[in-house]
Amino acid sequence: MGRWSLEGQEMLGLRRRTVIILVFFFLSLQVVAQAPSLTPTDCPLNLDILDVFPSVAEQVRAVDSLEKRCLTLTHGVDVLLSVYLKNEDYFLVPPEAASSCIQALNSYFQVPNITGLCGLTPAFISRGTNNCQAIQTREDFISAAKNRDSILATCKNGVLANGNTKSAGCAACTKSLTQVANSLRSSGNSNDNLCLDYTSMYTGAFVVNAGPSDVTTLVCLWDIIGDDDDKKKLQWWVYLVISGGAILFAFSCAWIGFLLLRRWRRKHRQSNVGNEFARVAKSMLHGSMKEIGGGLTWYDIEELRAATHNFDVKRIIGQGGFGNVYRGVLLDGSEVACKRFKDCTAAGDTSFLHEVQALASVRHKNLVALRGCCIASLGEGRLAGYQRIIVLDYVKNGTLQDHLFGNIHKGDGKKSSSQPTLSWPQRLKIATDAGRGVQYLHAGAQTQILHRDIKPSNILLDSDFNAMVADFGLVKFTPNGVSHMTTGVAGSFGYIAPEYAMYSQLTEKSDVYSFGIVMLEIISGRKAMVPDPITSELLIDWAWRLFKEGDWDLILDPRLTERGPDEDLKRFAMVALLCAHPQVFYRPTMTMVLRMLEGAQHVPALPDRPIPVTLSKAALQASLAPSNIGSGSYSSNFSSATQDSMRQPVK
Repeated sequence: MGRWSLEGQEMLGLRRRTVIILVFFFLSLQVVAQAPSLTPTDCPLNLDILDVFPSVAEQVRAVDSLEKRCLTLTHGVDVLLSVYLKNEDYFLVPPEAASSCIQALNSYFQVPNITGLCGLTPAFISRGTNNCQAIQTREDFISAAKNRDSILATCKNGVLANGNTKSAGCAACTKSLTQVANSLRSSGNSNDNLCLDYTSMYTGAFVVNAGPSDVTTLVCLWDIIGDDDDKKKLQWWVYLVISGGAILFAFSCAWIGFLLLRRWRRKHRQSNVGNEFARVAKSMLHGSMKEIGGGLTWYDIEELRAATHNFDVKRIIGQGGFGNVYRGVLLDGSEVACKRFKDCTAAGDTSFLHEVQALASVRHKNLVALRGCCIASLGEGRLAGYQRIIVLDYVKNGTLQDHLFGNIHKGDGKKSSSQPTLSWPQRLKIATDAGRGVQYLHAGAQTQILHRDIKPSNILLDSDFNAMVADFGLVKFTPNGVSHMTTGVAGSFGYIAPEYAMYSQLTEKSDVYSFGIVMLEIISGRKAMVPDPITSELLIDWAWRLFKEGDWDLILDPRLTERGPDEDLKRFAMVALLCAHPQVFYRPTMTMVLRMLEGAQHVPALPDRPIPVTLSKAALQASLAPSNIGSGSYSSNFSSATQDSMRQPVK
């Protein structure tokens, strides 16, 4: 009896345990069924908003400049996110919807993988990223932005634009945006580079009375013009064609008479006007030369015309936005390079005067030497107008760009199709010479000078391969005691430092970044903006990955036949990557760069850098004007170099 009682109790316990297990099983199934799904969902962004502004889609679909297309794409996405913020109180979309939004953008703009070309990944618009103090919602921004009252004061009721033209109110508003964004940034946190975008989106959504999709808001905050401008242009051309035909028919005889009369008057006053122009321009230069303690040699226009065979196109050794550079031979047999500015109007004085002042204020063996200049006025022929010419020493071996990537223009109508590959000692010497030139600008000149356009086509090589830094058209003089300046972005795409491109913050470390990119081109033989054919990585990302993987020797140019010691090659690559680090405070000064290249200073371990999407955003925010990209240089292959620099697959 006791045995059966014991067995009954065991059976009862087994049944209870079975029931408990089944209950837990069904409860777990219910929890799994109710768990949130991370499968892709529809994009919550309303892309129809962009239909009101057809200029956005037109610019994204354009084929002339990937930089402009990517910048417009990014601004358009900011507008969509600002509208989304106004409706949902979130800055970014849910993670499960990010991929759908990227696909929707590609479909809307009808450009295959335009988001990929511009570095716009799902992570860029996905909620939960640690951007700008991890701000996610409207309330997060209000809590973090303690000084947002300045935005309310300048942006809420101000007139931000008149039609498609920014107003004075817009300038005050954008200044407040920059101040608030700067206050949100944390030192050393690269993810805070997006604070300016967050501030603009918040302002469009909750501060500006007109809202984020109003044309005045878009013109001021994101440089997006409305459709009215295109309509006005169309109406103007219709009016011009109809009215012009009637006016041309009615006044043809009077027009011919006017032309004859104007020609007669021009002949009588041309000499007086030309003399007055030359007198005023020379007076301006004399005054500036006294300030810097320099002097100038003045060349006669006829002397330079004879030296360059009347500025024959066969004598061109460099081309750019400023004009052309011609090879010339003076009467004494000396060879010169004549940089002739193509702006033949009286308004061109400023840029010409600025470059002459910069060249005259420096003297260093690794900087191109100024011989003098010419100011004249010509009345007839293809050279008619105000002539401004800078005369420089002629450097026979062309530019570093020629020897790394291209052909050499000799200025005699012929072009050398090939040249020997630079050896490692030559490359190291070129980098060191150019570094000394930049170091002199930063620390040796009477006033610190920032070059802003350091690239291979602006590094000249003489017959002994001594390097000289050239093209001072974009230099900035730094006032004493000033560590950085806020100024318009200028330079060549691919060589511009991220903080300068995004925030217009210019320091000597901006030149260091450009120099680091040039060093990578020297050691690898690859162009900065040409993607790797296998991985599609740009030079900086490709080199960084190889170095971090321990394959630094794969960075070396395979054409190198005379390699140096591995220790020297690795040091060179480390210094280049350190100079080109996206975060300013990790970059060394040019003095430190030279000491590290010479082995006199230890090269620190490479610090980690932000993920590429952070750098992509910085590059896309670059407010580059077309006239500022590639200022032009004394270059043997400037045209092709400029075209390469305008290609813009973003890091």
